[in-house]
Amino acid sequence: MFTPEGELRDIYKDTVPKEAEDRRNESSSDAASSAAASSQTAPPQAAPPQAAAAPPPSQQPAQPEEPLESGATFQDLIGLLGQSASVYLAQSAQRLENRGEMLEMARMHVDLLAILKQKTQGNLAADEAALLDDALYQLRMAFVQQG
Repeated sequence: MFTPEGELRDIYKDTVPKEAEDRRNESSSDAASSAAASSQTAPPQAAPPQAAAAPPPSQQPAQPEEPLESGATFQDLIGLLGQSASVYLAQSAQRLENRGEMLEMARMHVDLLAILKQKTQGNLAADEAALLDDALYQLRMAFVQQG
């Protein structure tokens, strides 16, 4: 879809909305101009001492969540994965012919939530961590009841 330089190939330009292409072009031109400006400034200085470095993410306080342009939030992601798992669990209870497939899909969505918990450990606000823990608990209990 893209050239080695990162440009969108001509045959795909009709598939990208005009606004998205304009934003991409703006951000790439901004990055190019700031890179050119930084190359014309004074030579790079030595890195600051380690004591001035920011603490690791696990020690930084959680910052309030900012929704994306679309309004999507972390809670929406948890809800999406949790709802999908619930649907698969419900379908496995209703249909006997595809029960194994439905349970496997439910397990995959629960595992995705578990991975999300593991990878975001220490980076979540208290309410986000509680929501994720609750969703995992509820889905795991429902999965055990189906099995």
